[in-house]
Amino acid sequence: MGSLQDHNEPLAWCHLQYNEDGTYFADCLQHYPDSYGNTPLYAAPQPAKREPLTEDQIDLIGFRAVGKVDCQTLKHLVPYGAEIQPLVREIARAIERAHGIGGNG
Repeated sequence: MGSLQDHNEPLAWCHLQYNEDGTYFADCLQHYPDSYGNTPLYAAPQPAKREPLTEDQIDLIGFRAVGKVDCQTLKHLVPYGAEIQPLVREIARAIERAHGIGGNG
């Protein structure tokens, strides 16, 4: 069992038990293995793992953003003949790296 100072270890586990009549109750235990059906309870919120966006997610965000920019502004932002998709992906990856998400590449 973790101490209050150790925020990375669960203090207890919550086990939901469903009854035949459709009701359920929560049983919280201090010494219970972290296994199926048991939710660890922590003294502090645990940081979420931050994953890079997929290229499809970046493309969708970029498509929505570019759709909000008028053509005159877009001409000044993007060199003539350049494709927007690679630029949007490059910007997205740079922002992710600045926030510690993803690798260095």
